[in-house]
Amino acid sequence: MLWHPKRRIEQAYQRSLIAMFKSALTAFNGIDTLKQFETMLEQWASSKTFGKFAESVSRKMITSLFDDVGKDWRSAARYNSQGRRIYELLMKDLSGERGRRVDDLVHQNAELIKSLPVDIADDVAQYIFRETIKGRRPENIERDIIKMFPDRAKARAKLIARTECAKTQTALVQGDSEEIGANWYIWRSTKDQRVRVSHHKMDGILCSWRDPPNPEALFPSEQKPYGSYHPGCTFNCRCYPEPIVTKYQLTKNTYKVYQYGQLQTLNKSAVLKLISL
Repeated sequence: MLWHPKRRIEQAYQRSLIAMFKSALTAFNGIDTLKQFETMLEQWASSKTFGKFAESVSRKMITSLFDDVGKDWRSAARYNSQGRRIYELLMKDLSGERGRRVDDLVHQNAELIKSLPVDIADDVAQYIFRETIKGRRPENIERDIIKMFPDRAKARAKLIARTECAKTQTALVQGDSEEIGANWYIWRSTKDQRVRVSHHKMDGILCSWRDPPNPEALFPSEQKPYGSYHPGCTFNCRCYPEPIVTKYQLTKNTYKVYQYGQLQTLNKSAVLKLISL
């Protein structure tokens, strides 16, 4: 399926993060006080080995997604001469803006991984505060924290893998789309039972890269709002954008279009005029 983030890349990234946590756990064996735990977190966060790991894992995930996006553009190019022109234009820029975009994403993702020990420390602090208010004894709280670390770390790795793979995929597609002047996309959901209600209703809606929608505000439900964002760009979101590069992608007579905070229904000719195809 074109433009859909590949599950295998997310799984490989997740396995790498979990392996990193398992490796770190060996250093935490034998720790029985909160002070020792906090010291180990600080040492782990500042180690050169951890920094190199973050860079390596990020580059592998992002270059894999970059290659897949390239394959999607190549597949899209088969349908018409416009697609072929777009693909050739993008391939000429591998060492230019596209290459710089990949390096920027690698750096951003590596910094996110490096922040994991700090995030875990924040979780610990919040847990201590909540349990202290309940009147629990400090030594009991300490034992809980040390025991919970492996499960919390694994859960964090899964969340990061899913969120960052989808977010990176969207960033790569957006960068390429804007470079070739494809300023509109179709919001696509995975159409299964785990899709948020608001995201299910966003499926098939035309959006502009310049004006990200606010799904929770458009379709109020029990979900709290997360602001404006493109598909795949909020936590645990598995939606993805399908860039509109040819009029042949538009097969329906009418479409819902998001603009300036609201939805409107336009016929096909009005849509083609709006998105300049």
